Amino acid sequence: MDAISALMDILAENLSNLKGPEINSNLPELTSFFLNALKFRADGNSSLEEANVVEGHIVQAFTVLILKLSESTFRPLYYKLYEWAVRSEIKNERVITFYSLSSGIAHSLKGLFVLFAGHFLNNSAQILDSCNKIKNEELYFNEDNKNILLLEYVLKTLNAVFLYDNQKFINKDRFEVLMQPLVDQLENTLGGIDDLLKRNEELLTLCLVNFSLATADDALWKQMNYQILLKMRHNLPKIRLTALHCLTEIVKKLGEDFLPLLPETIPFLAELLEDEEENVEKACQKAVQEMEKVLGEPLQKYF
Repeated sequence: MDAISALMDILAENLSNLKGPEINSNLPELTSFFLNALKFRADGNSSLEEANVVEGHIVQAFTVLILKLSESTFRPLYYKLYEWAVRSEIKNERVITFYSLSSGIAHSLKGLFVLFAGHFLNNSAQILDSCNKIKNEELYFNEDNKNILLLEYVLKTLNAVFLYDNQKFINKDRFEVLMQPLVDQLENTLGGIDDLLKRNEELLTLCLVNFSLATADDALWKQMNYQILLKMRHNLPKIRLTALHCLTEIVKKLGEDFLPLLPETIPFLAELLEDEEENVEKACQKAVQEMEKVLGEPLQKYF
């Protein structure tokens, strides 16, 4: 495993020194090499942890190559990778590799990557649902750790798309594809409730915040806000807290743009201020104070 990782690091260094003509003349061989290298995880001869490490080095090296390609050269290559990962008759770990790679190159290409995101958007929404324990008895993979990994890579990829979207990529149609699968992750106890809390803290809320910023449409915000508010009525206190945390962060980011959504939000906050769980009640009190600072007006008068 160490030898493969070291080889990829050497390759990455050499690729970084190659000029355009040298890349182009060797592109078929390089493409074939990386497509073979990316089979490492799916070949199943290593543990999940080992596959993560080795694949990380492969992705880093491949990203060096990708950054040297023109859009017209990269596009068919990326679409080929998508077909390789997703169009298989049986579900396999190639899809983990695809989203691992996508999340890696998204942060390197930034706004340019958004140009290619439409290709996998429907698939990513399907995976969000297929890895949601609340929505499915049979998940994408039989093993939870693989589902968790796939889910995290999909969220990281989507978050990068939202973060770097400066082309109004998230229109109404794309919003409707993604919104419910994303918001429903707020109650996805895949891996257990503590895993959900960690996932929400580190990734999910950030993804939803950037999704709302990329949407930039009052009517669509209203739809999304209401769905988040409904999660604040969940029977599990920790999920109510998860949704409250998400709502608070969205308010912080939207600022005064959130004011039109306040009337529908207040009744849900009022419920949590009288929650049977003391920690939920206290968390809501703190959240209200934070919202007041951002919105510039006292909310207590509404309760």
